[in-house]
Amino acid sequence: MLIKVFTSLLLSVLILPIGLMAKDSSIKYKKKKFPIDKKSKNRKQNIKLKTGKTSDRRAYNGTVHQEVDAPIENILSAVLDFENRCNNEMKDKRKYHSKKKKCKYFNGNLVESKIIRSDKLKPNKEQNIKDQFIIIRNIYNRYAFTHADLITVFEEIHQDKKRYRVKIEMMDDRKTKKYLKNKIERTSAFLNIEGEFVLDQISPNKTSISYSYVSVTDHWLLNKSVSAGTVMEKMESSFITLFSNIKIEASTAFVAKNSK
Repeated sequence: MLIKVFTSLLLSVLILPIGLMAKDSSIKYKKKKFPIDKKSKNRKQNIKLKTGKTSDRRAYNGTVHQEVDAPIENILSAVLDFENRCNNEMKDKRKYHSKKKKCKYFNGNLVESKIIRSDKLKPNKEQNIKDQFIIIRNIYNRYAFTHADLITVFEEIHQDKKRYRVKIEMMDDRKTKKYLKNKIERTSAFLNIEGEFVLDQISPNKTSISYSYVSVTDHWLLNKSVSAGTVMEKMESSFITLFSNIKIEASTAFVAKNSK
C-alpha cells in the first residue's frame, strides 16, 4: 500500500526535465551518476523510462516525443493549463480554489494547483524568458503533501522556426521563501523533481512535443528495486494520459477557432 501512496505522489506532479536520459549506463543529474538497474520502452507511444540508484538514493527518468496536428501556441496553452488538472472527488480538501470549480482533466491524487505571480519573477528578453510564475500543488493520498514549482517559459528560434521550452522545478523551502509572502513548507518523498517540455513548430498547424522528467528520492521504499518497476509502470500510464489531455485540449481549441 505504501508503494501506491508514494507512487501516486510522484505521478501527481508529472506535468511537472531536462534531457537526462544518458546514453551510457547511468542517469546523470546534478553532477551525480545513478547506475541504471531497470529500463523500459513503449514504442507505440515513444516513451523511454529508466531508473538507477546509488547507495542511498534512486533516480527516476523518463522521456516522451510525439507530434500533434495543432499550432504551437495551442500546445503551449494546453501545457500551461495547470489549474484545470485535478480531481473533482477531492474538492473538499481544496485550499486555493472554490469547491464549485470543475476539473477539465482528471489527475487522481492532485487536489489542486494554484498559479501564483511574484513581482520577483518577470519576463527577460535577454534570456529569452517569456514568462515565469509559481505553482503550489496540493496533493493527497492517505497523507497530505504540498510543494511549490517554479515554471519558466522560454521563447526561442530553432532552425528558423519557433520553439518554446517550459521548465518545471520543484523548489526547496529556502527558494520558496524568496518568492512567496506566505510560507509554504515542502512535504514530499522526493528530494528533487524537474521536468521540461520542448515545443518545436514543424508547420503552422503541426507541432513536435518532447518531454523529459527526472526525480530523485532517498525514501526507503521508493529506493528499493522491487518498487521501481511499479513506479515506472505508473509513470508510463501518467505520460500517456498527460499527452492525451494536451492533444485533446490543443486540437479542440484549433477546431473551434477554424469553425468560426
